[in-house]
Amino acid sequence: MSRKRGENFFDDEILKHLPDEYKKFLTDFETDPFYPYPFQEDIHGPIQIGLIPGTQTVFGLLPTEINQHALYAGRSGSGKTTANRHTFGELYPRIPCWFIDFKKDYRHLLPYAPDLIIFRWRSLRINPLRPPQGTDPLKWIQIFADCFCQSFGLMSASKSLIVEIIEELYETYGVFDGRDIYPSMFEFHEKLERRSHRKGLPWDERGYITRSKNKTTVCVKLLKDTFDCDKGFPLEDLLAKNVVFEFDGLMDELQTFMVNLILSWVFTYRLEREERGSLQQVIFFDEARKVFKKNYKTDLGTPIIDLMVTQIRETGVGLVISDQIPHQLSDAAKSNCFTIITLSLSNGKDIEDMARTMRLTREQADMLNKLEVGQGIVKLAGRYPEPFPIVLPNVHIEAYLSDAEVDRKMKQTIDGFSIVPRTPLDSIQRTQHSEKHDSSPKQRHMKQPSDSTTGSTTDSSSDFIVKVNEIKRVKKKLARNFLIHIEKHPHMNVTETYRSLGLSAYKGNKVQKELVENGLLEEKRMGKSIYLILTEKGRAAIGSEIPKERGRGKEEHRLYQEKIKTHYEGLGYSAYIEKDRYGKAIDVLVMKPTMTVAYEVELHNTNHIMGNISRDLAVGVDRVVIVTTSNLLEKIQKRIGAAYPANTVSIETIDTYLEEA
Repeated sequence: MSRKRGENFFDDEILKHLPDEYKKFLTDFETDPFYPYPFQEDIHGPIQIGLIPGTQTVFGLLPTEINQHALYAGRSGSGKTTANRHTFGELYPRIPCWFIDFKKDYRHLLPYAPDLIIFRWRSLRINPLRPPQGTDPLKWIQIFADCFCQSFGLMSASKSLIVEIIEELYETYGVFDGRDIYPSMFEFHEKLERRSHRKGLPWDERGYITRSKNKTTVCVKLLKDTFDCDKGFPLEDLLAKNVVFEFDGLMDELQTFMVNLILSWVFTYRLEREERGSLQQVIFFDEARKVFKKNYKTDLGTPIIDLMVTQIRETGVGLVISDQIPHQLSDAAKSNCFTIITLSLSNGKDIEDMARTMRLTREQADMLNKLEVGQGIVKLAGRYPEPFPIVLPNVHIEAYLSDAEVDRKMKQTIDGFSIVPRTPLDSIQRTQHSEKHDSSPKQRHMKQPSDSTTGSTTDSSSDFIVKVNEIKRVKKKLARNFLIHIEKHPHMNVTETYRSLGLSAYKGNKVQKELVENGLLEEKRMGKSIYLILTEKGRAAIGSEIPKERGRGKEEHRLYQEKIKTHYEGLGYSAYIEKDRYGKAIDVLVMKPTMTVAYEVELHNTNHIMGNISRDLAVGVDRVVIVTTSNLLEKIQKRIGAAYPANTVSIETIDTYLEEA
């Protein structure tokens, strides 16, 4: 890479020598399946990529095309890294670029791009629990939970636990009250550790906690310096700079987590700032299959990284993806690239996959294993519809930098970034304890209500035995655990409840019958299933009250709320019951990656529907869904009429949410 900044790779001096250089290439294409070649006006663009062999026709991309992503696929040594370096040279210094580097390949650009910032993962400082500026904390909780669970292979039940834990931490740190103090991964790990030591946890919940805690243990041990902050390096300032993030030496799960996290941050930040339109940044990925994984196994729905590939271009960010085993890349990564350039391939699966992706004929596909280093086939999603061959320029790198040299050259730059130290959980809790004891003596010594219906929080077995000493035919501890499980999982039908508690149908039915006969539970048939509902006596027995997040109104209404919440959590989204949003309580608030949806349950009175919809939209939800019975469906449709477009307000029946698992 010996050219000066802004100098064209394809100047007249170079062009004079091209015909001889490519004689062998032309011989290989004696019976050329790609002929006729495009004319210059067909493939001209300011971001010059390569030459059609034996001609002076330069293939270049438009900024709008780079914004729609590009893919370089080729075996090891075929020229992918060289192609990336050359593409960077065409963008530099006009368009800032980031590199996600797993092999230390791009640090060597520093002598040619002196403003390049290189972060080895040990030198990076970032707090995954601090959202981008202006982002709704609830939205970031879901995004983080998606990143964490999908990166570490955790299931939806673990995601629900993680959302609950982080929401509690945000409450403790005053995030929802506007305080600019955030917990870190260390406090997240500590909270999971404390939860794991609770007594009487159901076996399934203990399993979710243990698996999540094992993953946070890896994070705080291997990335202890990286995550040891409340506010890390200013990513918002780095968006306008050329940056290399090096993740070599990290275990695969941590590499995936860090990349997912950084991309999610960029996407969310730009989306919140409504930075849309022209190309503003390009992010390069080598070894992209580490991030864009094919056949990713999860019950959390589409991987968040695949969702971002389809949407991040709207924020002015283009991706340049490279890999040597393209058949292991996700379909989302390949199908969302405007430009696909296949270099030499040797593996049959890769050749077949790229031939299908580029829609090559058999004769054209046969050329993929005959290409030499720097030779490739281009397929565009528009402008010029047919595939054509190109030769990429050789970008020679003369300087190679060691770890010590990178550390020395980056020291002043990295030392110039400030961080905010984290505030430990114990420190926050001591402050809150002190503030509580500094309140007035009258408030401190007020006697608490003793009526069991007010929600005493005791859960001791002795209190349970005193309150329900009429339980005779089953063990009181089992009866108590059964009631606690119903209180925690009201959305489960009786079959799911038995299964979750590890009870046979006979044993479960015996406990259920005893509790129903003693007025602690009620049975309610909904759809094809029977659900169990705690009575006031049952709640008093375990020291529970109807919490705000469990919903208001009749038990049937609350059950539907729980079923909707569980349904969307099962799809990988975060859902909240009676979540207060700027003073408006929403029956079920579902946070999706690109929108916030309010689900309002309507079972009887329809008079307040229009006002409810209006208030929901006024507090910033993107869409309102009315969930009702089939009997009320037509009546509600007539009431709403054409007042709102279908993509803003819609109506569903409750049947979907009542199907058995």
